[in-house]
Amino acid sequence: MQGFRSGIRMIPPVAMVVLGLTATAWGHGFWRHGFGGDGEAGGGEHQGCSGRLVQRLVFPCRAQCADTAKSCVGNTKGTAVTCVADACTNEIAAAKSACQANSDTPGCDAAVETLKTCAQACSDSAHTAMDACRTTASSCFSACGNT
Repeated sequence: MQGFRSGIRMIPPVAMVVLGLTATAWGHGFWRHGFGGDGEAGGGEHQGCSGRLVQRLVFPCRAQCADTAKSCVGNTKGTAVTCVADACTNEIAAAKSACQANSDTPGCDAAVETLKTCAQACSDSAHTAMDACRTTASSCFSACGNT
């Protein structure tokens, strides 16, 4: 268990926030209707890569919505990481230094908390941008209907 905890603590806090928001965004959109990476059609039938290709051809509008949402989420992630990297250079270096040898130390915990505090504004901006991605995707899917 210690190795697992060590790995989790090394992930930059903003990445965890952005990934959580990404999961929420995808949960309300394209992938929920059998178009996604899990290879499951709406009825639970395995469709694999060729099934997703067929879905793209049959429902091009929804496919475009998914592509746009994926791009929006990717841009949001990149912006968030850049924001934290630029704003929290010292905090990142301190966390790396404190956690490199052993992430199960009070010094590492304190450095990560300091980094999280520094990253908060970037995280808030990412959350707002992710909400916009979700809203845009939802509007796009609604406009497409079954096309």
